[in-house]
Amino acid sequence: MQFAVEREFGKAIKAALERKGGWTQQRLANQIPCQRSLVSQWINGYRQPNREHVLRMIHLFDDVEFNFAVARWATGGHIGHRFDGVQGGRAGAVMCMDREVRDLRGVIEDATDILLMEPTEYTQAQMIEAWVDLKEAHVAIGELMRRIATEHRLSARQLHTAFVEAVRGKGYTRRVA
Repeated sequence: MQFAVEREFGKAIKAALERKGGWTQQRLANQIPCQRSLVSQWINGYRQPNREHVLRMIHLFDDVEFNFAVARWATGGHIGHRFDGVQGGRAGAVMCMDREVRDLRGVIEDATDILLMEPTEYTQAQMIEAWVDLKEAHVAIGELMRRIATEHRLSARQLHTAFVEAVRGKGYTRRVA
């Protein structure tokens, strides 16, 4: 069983390289850093990466599917299959969204700094980058909202009513008589 898990982990590394935009074994080796032949041995199941290499790959790939494979590999195949197979879609979305929210804190801080400073203190490129980062967060949050609404069968009317009540409750808007 252990050899099968090791070969599966090698396939997971290869798949993560492909999802990363066609990264080569050499590029991964350069990023870790290690020898390309070592990456090849991992992929083919002849050797296993050490803890530091796995942690570096987790950071480099930033890939939910790879993280599930790490869980299966690290536990000899005992953890990860149920989480991945049964709840993988929802769990993956939550993990990705959690990462986005953490990143969003920095994006909002940067955008707030830009807004509060004189326009001459930031370059146009910095302002555009902050805007793009905020827009990416907007899209990610919109997708999360869509998935929640769809998977839990919430109507547009329910959602709109809840939103209006929340916004009014916080004093952002008021009823016009």
